[in-house]
Amino acid sequence: MRVELRCRAVASFACLIVLGACGPTQGSDLSASQEPGRPLPSGTAILSEGTEEPQLLIPSASPSPGVPSQTGAAAEAQESPAPLPADDQASWTSTSPDGSWMAKGYDTFYSGELVAYAVDGSAEWWVRYDSWEPFGWFEGILRPVGWPYDRGSFMFRLVPSIDGFVPFMSGAWVNQLDLGNGVVTVVLPPAEHGFYSFTLSPDGKQLVYVPPGPRPKKLVLRDVANGRERSSILPERYIAAGGILWSPDGKYLLVSVATGGSWEDVLYSVIRVDVTTLQQMLLVKDFPQGLRSEEWLDENTVLLSDWEGNVHTLDIRDSTFRVVATATRYP
Repeated sequence: MRVELRCRAVASFACLIVLGACGPTQGSDLSASQEPGRPLPSGTAILSEGTEEPQLLIPSASPSPGVPSQTGAAAEAQESPAPLPADDQASWTSTSPDGSWMAKGYDTFYSGELVAYAVDGSAEWWVRYDSWEPFGWFEGILRPVGWPYDRGSFMFRLVPSIDGFVPFMSGAWVNQLDLGNGVVTVVLPPAEHGFYSFTLSPDGKQLVYVPPGPRPKKLVLRDVANGRERSSILPERYIAAGGILWSPDGKYLLVSVATGGSWEDVLYSVIRVDVTTLQQMLLVKDFPQGLRSEEWLDENTVLLSDWEGNVHTLDIRDSTFRVVATATRYP
């Protein structure tokens, strides 16, 4: 994986420099940078998800092959800023809650990149995932996770292209971009096997995730401010969990779980988890057609859809589960 951070119009094919409002570039040892909470330095970090040693390419004060000079690049950035790609080319757009920052994603051939920029034009950061790097995912795109509560950072994830029986998957890892200095921090590191399911709370204060690994699966609630975690162990019969949805009042989480080992025999259930006590309540058991939580109709009723295209409502108080619309079938 290669993470590129750059100010406007400051780039080369292999090494980038960070200037102006984005702050100076500093060297750093990357040997432990894949650990959660350990920052990746500004500049261009070439990181691999395997055994290859990562490298940090630091720009010099004078020109060198493949590296623009700090002085020349700064002048170029001031004289002819690089325009953002056209809005209609963006795969997604996300706006910070206060409207002061925007993030956009652009999917390219077997890879992806995103830009986060201040609406007033004072700062701009680019992050790129090159999936052809050794030990990375052959195909992967970047997608948003959300804006943490302090409004000073932006979380994003890698969504790899996969094939096979994977009932739930939000991404292969989660990183966080500091909007003040461009430092990228690992939030959920790449796993050797499997994928994460996760979601950020509506207020941006808690990251909830299901880590990859063997049964029993567990639901982890992480405080974004201090990193403290609480866990709720799910029943061992479930081989996968995900599709996490927060209730509008923030009191409950809905978690979809699955049994079975293939698409032919998978059964889906829905569990309600109390955010304060972590107490679990089974709402739907062993539904055969796949279930996806779509949205809340009110603080107690959620709308779900299944593989057949039918629409259901679920009351989280008493687990009343009804079909409210059926899919139209053509001969």
